[in-house]
Amino acid sequence: MTSEDMLVKLDEMIGHAVRQAISDPIHASDWVEIRVSLQDAATRIKQLREK
Repeated sequence: MTSEDMLVKLDEMIGHAVRQAISDPIHASDWVEIRVSLQDAATRIKQLREK
């Protein structure tokens, strides 16, 4: 799996977390935390690719 593949998969997972946060208001804060973690992972991959 390439870094580009990982970024695409992370983007899909971020979208899923956003949709879940909207559709599951009781657990929305959990989904927001998951989204933030996924975005942090994507940012780190992008940083590593720049080196």
